[in-house]
Amino acid sequence: QNFLLEWTAVQILPQSVGQFVLFYNDGSGGKTVWMNVVRNGLLGPENVATVTADKFRHNFGPSMLLRSDRTMKLANLVDESPRDFDMSFLKKVADPLSYLTIDIKNRQSITCSLAIKMTFATNSLDLGIDGESNYGTFRKLALVYFPKRILPSEQDSTIEQRMIDEMDDMAGLLLHILRKMRDRKSFQPIESASMLTWKNDFFNQYGNSPMSIVSKFIDERVTIDA
Repeated sequence: QNFLLEWTAVQILPQSVGQFVLFYNDGSGGKTVWMNVVRNGLLGPENVATVTADKFRHNFGPSMLLRSDRTMKLANLVDESPRDFDMSFLKKVADPLSYLTIDIKNRQSITCSLAIKMTFATNSLDLGIDGESNYGTFRKLALVYFPKRILPSEQDSTIEQRMIDEMDDMAGLLLHILRKMRDRKSFQPIESASMLTWKNDFFNQYGNSPMSIVSKFIDERVTIDA
């Protein structure tokens, strides 16, 4: 809950915060409601892209993250993303210091900061990231599990609009959260213990436990003198 509140608050910042996020459950858990509230109630559709993670391998895919004036949108919110995740691009986006030259069809390319937050929703964690199941991915990826499947008989068709209507009242809370994050000198939301457990299990399916990832990272980059 705290992570989700912090991740909601940082959506209004015109910068990357060092993470990209995967929401997951097996359907009807509330992922789409969150995205629609952020898109239509918090940021406005003109500030939100909807570019699936497989599009970033295409020449003009990243250009879809730009507004009409060629400035970067605030967020990329994608519901039901395909399996083919370009993790190398997402890690670059999650780097607050990263710049990218973006090709724009029939126009001059531009180089700009990747000041955007990426959130993807999926009903399965069977993702094609084998080549990127490394320490960089582990550090920058956050997994948010929506544990409750809401049955059709339990679904409230008005909840999304009611949340949008209450967004003005939420603004004070979100600003308070941002002030607290500023005071701790990091706008990267803090993952809970359960989130880290989910992420550990996710990487284990690729044969990489967190400790083996860290050990490999150290072995590749650090020389210890005897």
